[in-house]
Amino acid sequence: MKRIGNLYEQIISLENLRLADQKARRGKLRSYGVRVHDRNREANLLALHEALLTKTFRTSEYDVFKVYEPKEREIFRLPYYPDRIVHHAVMNVLEPIWTKVFTYNTYSCIKGRALDYVGYKFYREQKLIRKSIKQNFCRAAAKLNKSRRPVPVKEYKMAVASWLGWAKHSNSKHLLKSIINPQYYVSIL
Repeated sequence: MKRIGNLYEQIISLENLRLADQKARRGKLRSYGVRVHDRNREANLLALHEALLTKTFRTSEYDVFKVYEPKEREIFRLPYYPDRIVHHAVMNVLEPIWTKVFTYNTYSCIKGRALDYVGYKFYREQKLIRKSIKQNFCRAAAKLNKSRRPVPVKEYKMAVASWLGWAKHSNSKHLLKSIINPQYYVSIL
């Protein structure tokens, strides 16, 4: 395997830290950490560059909390500045190198491969509906199932038709059985 040198200098360069800051803030502009960092953005990036240059940078304490969707999980979160910026700075340099050495059929977490395509998540042995689509499907079916008046079969089928199309072309038999009202199940499939 080929050895690649001078990576640390690339990682800690101010240009890379600025790019990392831009990537780390995507979708998080209103978050507290980004707003605090933006008050002294350039000074913070210069201080981070100096800490990395002198090798005095230390990872911050993790903020630990629990989430319950889709199941109970313990989440360890680092603050936006400086830790998330450093994470992106490292990935900006190393990701292209790692991607080149992976085999052609490695898909996990690599941009442009497998991650989620046209509404499906592709795995080696199965094809599943994307999580957001499945959630919307479940909500629509639950609303129809809880309707106070009986919903005609044709109306029920029309309301869930687009999701049924996705489900029919994936490994979703169990999903359909669990969310479609049993009185409609046979008629609409």
